[in-house]
Amino acid sequence: MNNADLSMHQLFDEININTMTTLAGKASVMVFGLALAGALTRGLGEAGFGDYSVIVAWLGVTAGLADFGLSKTGVREMASAGPSFSIVAGNLFLLKLLYSLAALAIAFVFIPFMPYTQPLKNVLHVGLCAVVFMSLAAVYQGIFQIRLKTHFMALAESIGSASVLVLSWHFLGAGFGLLAIVTILVFGKALVCLLNWVFSRPLTRLSFSISWPTMRSMAVQALPLGVSGFMALVYFRLDIMMLSWLKPVSDVGIYGAAYRIIEVGSVIPSVFMGIIFPLLSKACAASKEDLPRHYARAYMTLSLAAIPMLVGGIILANPLMELITGPGFGKEASVFPVEALYGFSPTAMTFLILLPSSAMMFIGELHGNMMIAGNEQQCLMRVYFWLVPLNLVLNLLFIPYFSYLGAACATTFTEVFAFAYMAWAINRKFKLSPSYTGIFLACLASVPMGVVVFVLREHLFLSIGAGICVYAAVVSFIVRFEHADKGGAAR
Repeated sequence: MNNADLSMHQLFDEININTMTTLAGKASVMVFGLALAGALTRGLGEAGFGDYSVIVAWLGVTAGLADFGLSKTGVREMASAGPSFSIVAGNLFLLKLLYSLAALAIAFVFIPFMPYTQPLKNVLHVGLCAVVFMSLAAVYQGIFQIRLKTHFMALAESIGSASVLVLSWHFLGAGFGLLAIVTILVFGKALVCLLNWVFSRPLTRLSFSISWPTMRSMAVQALPLGVSGFMALVYFRLDIMMLSWLKPVSDVGIYGAAYRIIEVGSVIPSVFMGIIFPLLSKACAASKEDLPRHYARAYMTLSLAAIPMLVGGIILANPLMELITGPGFGKEASVFPVEALYGFSPTAMTFLILLPSSAMMFIGELHGNMMIAGNEQQCLMRVYFWLVPLNLVLNLLFIPYFSYLGAACATTFTEVFAFAYMAWAINRKFKLSPSYTGIFLACLASVPMGVVVFVLREHLFLSIGAGICVYAAVVSFIVRFEHADKGGAAR
């Protein structure tokens, strides 16, 4: 093995270790997030959780406006900054602070015109203050990505999520309402930002020596990415926004509970892509011969994660949603007879409709990051300029008749279009095709896993644990058999 191969091998070892430790931290964040959703659905009820879902949707859109492409652009600029790393990072910090304050000002202008109750508008003003902390924390998270130390980011988020969960549980038990929960949410974001700053200090110190050319360059480069990213956030949050405008807030709570599980699952591809994004950026810029290998490995990894989640989610929709929301959540708001016909609760039926979009989002995360790494932001802008109007029209058609089920259908139909378009664009721009090996392997291993999960479905945790073990064992066996077969052929 030559030095170049050894260096690449060591790099992938470091990435794999970093991925495992980060995923372990993110797994705890996912557990805390699901526990928080369970506490809120039980403590706030359908209407209260609907209000909370509206606030979270606004928080996501405003945070996207505050970022406006700066996080991805900043990672790319810091990765190639060399000795001026601390200056670039410091100017990115200042730029994100300015953007977050401007985003808050814009949101505060629009809130009075929304068709919400005045108490909800008041709580919304409080919740949006978290945008500043989220925006600044992203600077330190970019540093962790470049230094391959994202476990620090996961640790900070774990501590923040655990704090929010414990405090929310306590305050709900003491009889406090939505305002207290949203205040705790803001505190949690501030704590995560503080911890990121503490963990980043041994790695680098930000220099706040203002460099207008550096700030201007990042702002200009981030503009097309910011437009497409903001459009993406509008696309992802449009369903809850429109549901809150057209239907009772209790329907928003039902949809928000189901969508919350989808959001928690999306942490997996987000973390994975956050780790390998610098690697993809370098491959696009300097070593295009490595790009097909990185793409194929990422596609296979994400396929191996997405497909079993899809199969298991279909089988366990009812018990999973009942565990999260409680047995009585949403039963009075059924709007579609197929729910009663097939025995699904409103939240479980909504979850089932959203599941395919969740699986496609795994690969969509890869394709979106590929476009950014390859400096093809214009392509992302085009796709979202199609997706947002399409999603808007579908929501307008479906929500008045089918409420939360209509919003779920609109999301899934739009995601199918996005998935197909991005696969075509990746092939056209980079001459890359999907890794069908990973898809076939995942589907093959999901068959025995699905049988085990179905047999044990009355025992939720046992079925999940057994399903994971069976799936991992089958994948491992197939991979070893394939390697052994290749080794025998070589001899």
